[in-house]
Amino acid sequence: MAFYSWSNTCKGRVRAQNQDSVYVNDKAGIWLIADGMGGHAAGDFASNLISQELPRLLLKGEEPLDAISSCHKRLIEAEQSDAKYRGMGTTLILGLWRNNTLSIYWVGDSRAYILSDDNIQLLTKDHTVVQKLIDLNLLSEDLAAHHPDKNKLTQCLGGGNNYPPQVSAIEINVGNNDTLLLCSDGLYNELNAKQMHKILHHSNDKESSLKQLFLLANAAGGRDNISAVILNRIM
Repeated sequence: MAFYSWSNTCKGRVRAQNQDSVYVNDKAGIWLIADGMGGHAAGDFASNLISQELPRLLLKGEEPLDAISSCHKRLIEAEQSDAKYRGMGTTLILGLWRNNTLSIYWVGDSRAYILSDDNIQLLTKDHTVVQKLIDLNLLSEDLAAHHPDKNKLTQCLGGGNNYPPQVSAIEINVGNNDTLLLCSDGLYNELNAKQMHKILHHSNDKESSLKQLFLLANAAGGRDNISAVILNRIM
């Protein structure tokens, strides 16, 4: 079994530059999105380092958690060596196909969804202040969407945190007609899950579906950088 991917990233309609980075390697079974944060140079540096260094380590055979931790240390070292990188960080959503198993690793609020013919399911749980409030039953899902701290992260790579990041991970089964969507918050903050499912489900042309997702997300405001990777299982 193998996977085929489609990917895209753009700066949206509001941000001056794109601080998201995307890496796809269908042959190696590695797909990731890093959503950088920080100043002009810092956000770019953080996400680009992850999109270059993490695949390099994984292709060498390093274990995913060790590779992610190594990248985190690289970001911290860069922060400490150059003032322009102070406070920079990045989220991570990583899809990894190894030993006939598809695993998802994440830090921050970039997400993974799985889509079947009649459903879309969020696979990841955001590392955010708002998600903690939801988990403690102090905030409803409806109110969370408009909470002023909805994008405030509790975990990221870099970010001045000398401690190893708390990486979440799951293993998933992907059926013949299932589609996996990895995306940054610039997509799901503009389009809800039902909208994304409708676009992806009603077209067999995933490249066209991806273009439509970006067009609609920008039409809805495009207030952040937008990145997405679509994965399909191929028998």
